Amino acid sequence: MVQYQNKPLSGDQRNASQLDLLNNSLYLLDLTGDTGITPAGTLAVDHQMSGNDVTTPTDGFHNQVSMPSRSTPSSQTNAVNGEIAAGILYTTTDTGGTEGEPHAILKYVIGTDPTDATKYIDYPISCIQAFACFNSTGTVNGNAFNINFPITPVTSGSQRSWTIVFTQPLSSYLYGVSVNLDSPFLVNTDIYFVSIIARSNVGFVIRVNSFNNENPYAGTLNVIVYGIF
Repeated sequence: MVQYQNKPLSGDQRNASQLDLLNNSLYLLDLTGDTGITPAGTLAVDHQMSGNDVTTPTDGFHNQVSMPSRSTPSSQTNAVNGEIAAGILYTTTDTGGTEGEPHAILKYVIGTDPTDATKYIDYPISCIQAFACFNSTGTVNGNAFNINFPITPVTSGSQRSWTIVFTQPLSSYLYGVSVNLDSPFLVNTDIYFVSIIARSNVGFVIRVNSFNNENPYAGTLNVIVYGIF
């Protein structure tokens, strides 16, 4: 945190002087920039302040948590106060992979010995890059993440295809795709198989072929794209 002292007296204590406290509060709480301090509203961005003036206010809460990108922590010990953390949650930005599109990744590191990979584990909180549930006509069912809709299916005989386009391109084409077919019209003798083709960092094509049925697939597709680069 930046501290603004505004010429405190020589005998003032930084942790107790009223002028120091005032200026630092203005730095943290100013919503309009009237103090001329930049950036304005640092604390207000991350917190919803309490308007309860009782001794123990209870109506303040986190509005959001802003996390700058950083490198993997080299130790669980705080360099300032020596505190040893059980785990560290942080955000890092990848290198952009083969396609040069950097992305921020939320990660969690635990362990005591950074030199031993079996004792110091650094792993992503989630590897999901995109997901959606949609029907065979290309209409989304419920929520979707990082996939553009609507999707126009292309049918050729018993084959049906859907071109998936990411809202935000990924860092690489080296990702995994899981597709689950779910249709109330299928019977035990119906066999369909799924292929993923034309894979790139901006999207891919899902192709469903019938093995023993002349009808193209009609039902729901549950799609998850995962990977970390």
